[in-house]
Amino acid sequence: MRANIPGAVAPKASAADYDALFASPSGQLVLEDLVSRFCGKVYVQGGLEAQRETDFRSGKREVVEHILRQINRANGAPTTDEE
Repeated sequence: MRANIPGAVAPKASAADYDALFASPSGQLVLEDLVSRFCGKVYVQGGLEAQRETDFRSGKREVVEHILRQINRANGAPTTDEE
């Protein structure tokens, strides 16, 4: 938990922070779990409810993809993302 100090700037996690966190054996296990849970099939065929489900799945997947982009960035892989 962080203190809420008016005017203070909260530190931002760097790509190296992501890499260090997920490089450990426990981190690798957690990352594999996240990928298996949230990076499955995104598209759902159908009407409006299917579109909502597709959007929901896409949002879940984006979080894991962000983590993977940060790890790749820390290891020098080229990225097209401007985060």
